[in-house]
Amino acid sequence: MCRFLFAIFMCVFYVTSSHAQKRPYFDTTIHLFTDTNYVARFVIDNEDGQYDDDDRKNAAFMLFKGKRLMYHDSLSVTGPDGGDLVQSIDYSGDGIRDLVLFHLSDVRSNHQFYLYIVDTASHSVHRVRGFEEIKSASGAPSYDSVNNIIGSYVMSGTDYMKFYKIKPNFTAVDCGYTVYDDHIHDKRVDRQLQKIYKKEGWKLQP
Repeated sequence: MCRFLFAIFMCVFYVTSSHAQKRPYFDTTIHLFTDTNYVARFVIDNEDGQYDDDDRKNAAFMLFKGKRLMYHDSLSVTGPDGGDLVQSIDYSGDGIRDLVLFHLSDVRSNHQFYLYIVDTASHSVHRVRGFEEIKSASGAPSYDSVNNIIGSYVMSGTDYMKFYKIKPNFTAVDCGYTVYDDHIHDKRVDRQLQKIYKKEGWKLQP
């Protein structure tokens, strides 16, 4: 009898444990629009992501209208630490906060993110292709609304800065400049930045 009860207990324990393992690592709902019929959801199944496979998709972003799935995107999220997994930042200069989702961090703690431009008029989102390749050492890349450019500062053997623009087809494009910062020759860095801004017609911000 004791062995029989023990066997039942182990079966129940196994089923319960298996069920618990299926719970996602992270699961949150996001309200992007004033119309509450639309609800977004960001789910991370586990922490594996690209540690195992560059093409491994362990997360998903979904947009629902009621119970109807309006948009779905399979993502790879590596090494989420529980902070800044979801952010709202305006990257298009229209005064509407866009959606930023954590992608991965590297050995130097540079972070990368997915970006979705939020369209409140059509209750839709547009993923910015290539944004997830932009590295940034201080959270999400900065956005300069005056010049409509994205800036990133990357920790590396020699730290450096780069600039990007979002094209009308929702693609992030490298502006073609890399400014290295050895933390010694600050005046040289300033001269390089001034030269770039003058060439592009950008306004230097104080």
